[in-house]
Amino acid sequence: MQRVESRWWMCGRLTIADFGLIPYATLAESCGLDLSRHPNAHAWMKRMVARDSVKRTMAAAASAAA
Repeated sequence: MQRVESRWWMCGRLTIADFGLIPYATLAESCGLDLSRHPNAHAWMKRMVARDSVKRTMAAAASAAA
């Protein structure tokens, strides 16, 4: 969490690392992890899930799992 605390994106700029981590971050709450205790990490997650590409990918994954 400390790494994202001082950055807008995981590696300083938007990279595949952000896209690789977002599916796991969205599962944090269901695993009992509270990202709201880490404001920058929580803000990063909100930025990522607001992206159209992430919305489409997450929707396709949910549809495939159903």
